[in-house]
Amino acid sequence: MIRPRIVALLGLASGLDYAAQVLVPILLVRVLSAHDFGGYRLLWLAAQTCANLLSMSVAGLLVTQVPQQPPHRRGALFGNAFAYLLAAAVPAALLLSPLTPLVQRMYGGDAVDAWLPPLFSALWLVSLPLDFVALACHRPTDQALLSLGQAVLRVGAVVAAALLLRSLTGVGLALIVLAAARILAALIYASRRSHLEGGRGLSLDADLARLQLHGGLGFGAGFMLGNLRGQIDGWVAALRFDPVAVAIQAVALAAAPLITILRMAVTNVIGPGIAADVAAGRIDAAVEANRRGNLMVAALLFPLCGMLIALAGPLLAFLFTARFSAAALPFRIYVAGLLAVALETTTLALALGASALVLRQGAILLPLAAAACYLGAWVTLDPTLGLCGIAIGAVAVGCLSQIWNLVHVRRALGFAWAQFQSWGEMCALFLVNLGATVCTLAIMPSVPTGWPTVLQLFAGGVTYLAAVLVPSLAWARVWRVYRDLFGAARARRGPLHPSMSRRVP
Repeated sequence: MIRPRIVALLGLASGLDYAAQVLVPILLVRVLSAHDFGGYRLLWLAAQTCANLLSMSVAGLLVTQVPQQPPHRRGALFGNAFAYLLAAAVPAALLLSPLTPLVQRMYGGDAVDAWLPPLFSALWLVSLPLDFVALACHRPTDQALLSLGQAVLRVGAVVAAALLLRSLTGVGLALIVLAAARILAALIYASRRSHLEGGRGLSLDADLARLQLHGGLGFGAGFMLGNLRGQIDGWVAALRFDPVAVAIQAVALAAAPLITILRMAVTNVIGPGIAADVAAGRIDAAVEANRRGNLMVAALLFPLCGMLIALAGPLLAFLFTARFSAAALPFRIYVAGLLAVALETTTLALALGASALVLRQGAILLPLAAAACYLGAWVTLDPTLGLCGIAIGAVAVGCLSQIWNLVHVRRALGFAWAQFQSWGEMCALFLVNLGATVCTLAIMPSVPTGWPTVLQLFAGGVTYLAAVLVPSLAWARVWRVYRDLFGAARARRGPLHPSMSRRVP
């Protein structure tokens, strides 16, 4: 049975981790130079890329593999995972060593101390089991506490180092301490749990290792390609421009964690139900749940993105200081691209067993994203315009991915386009918020620049709310969506209610 308290605790832990991704950069830009902040972004880019390339999802697969084994063999699964990640840390360190020409180009001009990227990336790779070790042992409360602890340590250590040392080297040392603490915590927890119920503690097992690597090659390949596609714009910016431009791009991507929290909050609620409906052949119910979830996301996402686009200038100046005002235009492009998550059908695709689609998409869209982002950066030598070109390339390929999923799932299920999503309601929501965005953008230049930034944001926010509220109340299709969203509707008919069930064709 799912306990609401545990779900809430896991949600809090996940939310705090995402909050750390937003808050730490906001604090760092006030302490570090733009050059050092760009180096901080490069450190994380290197570590996350190594984790995606070399981890083979060995750590994540522990969640499904550990419960399938008897207690006396579970310690070997943990031991194998740590041994593999430790071995993978060696090529990770070599890949990011100063001997690599690619790294020399990225970190040229003393952007980052030469020893920081290989050491931090290697340690972070070995620390990945911490994110799954308690879940693998069916201890979700422990996992939530581990996540909370490491999120607090991450914020505390990085911010303290930045305030005390005021250098990228100091922040890098704090990240290394964080990674080492994660490794130690994961080892201690896995070792203690492996000795319970007659277990033999951490050990190695060749047969289980083959099972783990086989699972990583199957599931991990699609996951790896998808994550690398999400990082390709960062690599293009790092290779094409200087660390200051990389810092500007990091600010331009600041809204992504917020949108991810919104999307995942809905997906985590409807995902299990969709999988159960598909397994039972209730395909209409699964599609309706996806349609209702996407409409709910659109009702919250469209006004949020519209306001972020309209108020990008003063908002980024308030959060990240006026030094990063050049991020406003690429920020608007990235936010506009995030609107596509309102058409998410990946949950349906995976429930239908379309994992091969994910792998095929990754293999095709990764090089396409690299080409699109590089082309966007290549057309100009100006970093600001180049970052806009990179953002356009990344957004275009991201939208293509969503459309591909949408077309594939619709064809697999045999639904008409009109039935598959709440197109009428979504278009109405989009048009209302598009009008409010254009109205606010037109009025904002008349707001006195001598006003404090908070007052400018307040004026823009009030303008946007007024511009979106009037047509929403006048357009029945829009206010019915919000009425149903907030639980005011009791009728069993309408865009947010399920239709008759239908078997899988």
